Amino acid sequence: MSELVCIQTYNSRESAELAKGALEANGITAIIFADDCGGIYPQFQLIKGVKLMVNEEDAEKAQKILEGPDE
Repeated sequence: MSELVCIQTYNSRESAELAKGALEANGITAIIFADDCGGIYPQFQLIKGVKLMVNEEDAEKAQKILEGPDE
């Protein structure tokens, strides 16, 4: 079983959800971790960040997807 690794930290759940959607559209399972008490205290997202996690073996591919196409 693979470990989860954080590939990016965002200032809002919305930004993390957009990135998660891009990864999942490319076949990578992603999970969002936010210590915001289930959304009750969204201001904690600014303090602690919202982490986007993927399986360790998908991390490199996920980073490339989030960076966008090469120019």
